[in-house]
Amino acid sequence: MYSARKYITVKHTYKQKGVYKVTIKGDCDNLYGYDGDVNKGAKLSSTLVNSLWSINVPKDSTSPLKYAYGSFFGCENLRHVGYGVFHNITDCKEVPHLYDGAILSKIEPWMLYGGKKIQSISYTFENCQMLEIDPDVFKNCTLVTNAEHCFHRCDSLLSIPSGLFDSMTKLKTVNTCFTSCTRLKSVPKNLFDNCLELNDVSKCFCGGNVNGDTSYNPIMAISDFLPPLWERKPQIKNFSLYAHGCINAKNYKLAAVYGWA
Repeated sequence: MYSARKYITVKHTYKQKGVYKVTIKGDCDNLYGYDGDVNKGAKLSSTLVNSLWSINVPKDSTSPLKYAYGSFFGCENLRHVGYGVFHNITDCKEVPHLYDGAILSKIEPWMLYGGKKIQSISYTFENCQMLEIDPDVFKNCTLVTNAEHCFHRCDSLLSIPSGLFDSMTKLKTVNTCFTSCTRLKSVPKNLFDNCLELNDVSKCFCGGNVNGDTSYNPIMAISDFLPPLWERKPQIKNFSLYAHGCINAKNYKLAAVYGWA
C-alpha cells in the first residue's frame, strides 16, 4: 500500500474570497484530502475539503497522479472529476477513501480507468451522494478482491447498474458494501454472478441503525429481487445481516428463512 506519511504540505494564501483555478505542475504522485495517514485518524486538510469543486487534466497534459490514497477524502463540495485524472495509477493496488464524502453528481466510467493492479476498493465511494453509477467504472479493475464499505452510506443512490462487478472474478468480500444506501430501489439479481470466489457478504444490503449508522433508516427501499447468494452456501462463510431491513425485496422472506436477514 502506498504510504501517506511521506508528503509535502503546500499552503496558499488569497487576499479575497472567490473561485480560483489552481494548476498543479511537476511531480505529484498523490493528493491527500487528509493530512497524513487516513487510517491513523489524521486531520482533514481544511482548504481542500472546503474549496475543491472540480478537478481536471488540462488540455494536452498528462495527469501526474500515480496513486489514489484518500485523494479526495472529505471533499464535501467535489462534484466533478474530469477524464484522465487517474489514468496513470497503473501501479496502485489500493484506493481507500478515494472519494469518501464527495457529493459527486455521477460515478463516471473513467474514475478508476488506470487501476489495472487495484486489489482493494474498500471505502472508495463511501458516503458519496451520486444518483447513479456508470456500469464501466470497474471495467479495468480485474484483480479486486476487497469491496468492503465501497458504497456504504451512499443514501442518494437509486439503483445499481447491471454488470457493475462483472470484471471482478476474484472478488472475495462485499461486507457492508451497500449498507445504509436507504434510497436504493433496484439491484440486479445477477450482480455477483461472475464473482464466484465470494466468501464474505455480511451486511451487504443492510439497512441503517446498525454499527453506529443511527441516523439512517433501518428499512431499505429495495423492491427488486436481492442476489440470492444463499444458494452458494456453504461457500459463503460470512453472511450475517446480508438482507437486514430489506423487507420490501421480493425474496426477503426466503433470505430470512436461510438466516441472511
